[in-house]
Amino acid sequence: DLALKPELAAPGVDIVSAASGSTDGVAWFSGTSMATPVVAGVAALVKQANPKWTPALIKSALINTAKSVGSNVLLRSVGAGRVNALNAVKAKVTIDAGPNATMSFGMVYGDAVATITKSQKFIVKNNGTTTANYKFAVAAATGFTIPSGVTVKVYNGSSLVKSTTIISLGAGRSKTLTVKLAATVAAQRNFETWGNNSLNVIITGTSSGKPSLRLPVFAMFQHVEKF
Repeated sequence: DLALKPELAAPGVDIVSAASGSTDGVAWFSGTSMATPVVAGVAALVKQANPKWTPALIKSALINTAKSVGSNVLLRSVGAGRVNALNAVKAKVTIDAGPNATMSFGMVYGDAVATITKSQKFIVKNNGTTTANYKFAVAAATGFTIPSGVTVKVYNGSSLVKSTTIISLGAGRSKTLTVKLAATVAAQRNFETWGNNSLNVIITGTSSGKPSLRLPVFAMFQHVEKF
């Protein structure tokens, strides 16, 4: 289903720790075996701050509050970005976009006959005790562009959510928003036959004094002929 993997990145290069079996020695290693304990540790901190949170909520907080790792890095390399311990612990508003806490439209096939429109939903939930007001904006991940003729927009019901639109959530309340992906006939003509074109988009939620939220939106584009 081309779900976005990994969903999250963490420090994993030249990680220094105590060397097992030594009295005062150190060792440093690199790899996912180093990054995974970092994420597990942050997850434990989030659980400590929110004892009643489910694993799904904790996962969302970790992914939603991730930090960009820089320019020209594919979403399928880092997911939402690098884990941010402080913001993950501080977060009270989370985004539920399914079991992966990320959004993937999978392979989008275009035959250049008519405009393609696809949609998926995500839920913004205020898990805190005070009202939260967020604005959401859609943009290509840093260093990328949204292909010409392709649009990604967020809707609240039938209303377009602009970057100035305020989504207000009372304590314990949630709101379901819809992401609509569209590709014109002209855009589909530029899809590659082998599906190498990818969409790398970040939907960012911002609120004064609160951690910013990130929802990565991924898709692969492939041109097909219709007979």
